[in-house]
Amino acid sequence: MLEHCSNPIGALAQWHTYVRNAGTVVVSLPHVDHCPDKGRHVPSLDHLLMDHLLDRGDDTFESREHIYSFVMGWCDDGFAKGIDKWAMAKQAHLCASSPGNDLHWHAYRPELVLSLIEAAAMFSGCRATIRASGHPDATGDQLRTESEIIFVYTLERMPAHLRAPAPATTAAVVKSVEQKLERALRLVQRATTRGESIGS
Repeated sequence: MLEHCSNPIGALAQWHTYVRNAGTVVVSLPHVDHCPDKGRHVPSLDHLLMDHLLDRGDDTFESREHIYSFVMGWCDDGFAKGIDKWAMAKQAHLCASSPGNDLHWHAYRPELVLSLIEAAAMFSGCRATIRASGHPDATGDQLRTESEIIFVYTLERMPAHLRAPAPATTAAVVKSVEQKLERALRLVQRATTRGESIGS
């Protein structure tokens, strides 16, 4: 169900807290090319990191924007096959405006799932060791699945002094965003006190 989480790194890191040291985790996510997500853009790890660091939930602007690509992805298949695309666009807007959406917030390929696992392990103070993997396009010794990306890994808790810090670039981005928000808030407060419009 990880595809139904708008903040997958945060969700997986939280789930890691329930795993015993050296316990085994199995993650299974639909492959973008083998489900109705086909045609959607696969996000970068940076996007998933910002979802986590900025604590984006289902109701944030960025998350709601994913609803359009999800609904429009069904235009040629599934429940929307044969439905006029303008009607589908209207349906996408209605979905994006309503609360409680349950959909695939992001689309996935094996490389992104591996990065997601490693990031979630880092944020939960652990190290993930991959034991097995598989996906629909697998070759050689990898397991070939029908539509799922599967990773099996063990999770080892790291001593505090060995835990990897958050990447410096990510910390710098977060600090920059915080500073810009503080500046914007000061401008709004100053304009409100003076009775000015924010544009002035």
